[in-house]
Amino acid sequence: MRKSIIIFLTILSTTILKVGAVTDNESKIEELKAQVDSLSHEVLFIKLSYGLQIIQNELNIFTGEVNSKIMEISMDVRLKNCSRNSYLTYTENYEIFRDSLELYKSRYKSQQSLVYGALLYRNWNDNEYTVLNGLCNYIDLTYQRAELVLNTMKEMLELYHKLV
Repeated sequence: MRKSIIIFLTILSTTILKVGAVTDNESKIEELKAQVDSLSHEVLFIKLSYGLQIIQNELNIFTGEVNSKIMEISMDVRLKNCSRNSYLTYTENYEIFRDSLELYKSRYKSQQSLVYGALLYRNWNDNEYTVLNGLCNYIDLTYQRAELVLNTMKEMLELYHKLV
C-alpha cells in the first residue's frame, strides 16, 4: 500500500509539474507573439518611412540637377553662346528630366498608397502617424518644387531657341 501511495504521489507531482510547464510555455508563447507583433510593426514603420525618405532625397537631387542645367543654359544665353547643337542637347536633357519626374511621381504614388493603406489598417501611435503623414506632405511640396524647376528649364529653352 505504501508503495502504491508513493507511486501515486510521484505520478501526481510529475503531472502537476507538466501542467505547470505547459502553462508556463503558453505564457512564453504569448509573450513571444506580442514581441513579434511589436517588431513587425516597427519594421513596417521603418520600411515605409525609409521608402518615403529615399523618394524625397531623389527628388531633391533631381531638382539640383535641373537647376544646374538651368544655370548652364542661362550662362549660354547671357554670353550669347547659343548653337543649334547645344539647343538639341538641352532639349534632350529636358525630355529626360521630364520622363524622370514622371517616374518619380509614379513611384511616389505607389509608395503613398502603401503608406495610406498602412495608416488606415494598422494602429499607429501619434508620433508614427505624424512622421509618415508629414513625409508624404513634404514630398508633395518637393514634387511641386521639382515641377516648377522643370517648367523654368522649359522657359529657358524657349528663350535659348529664340537666340539660335
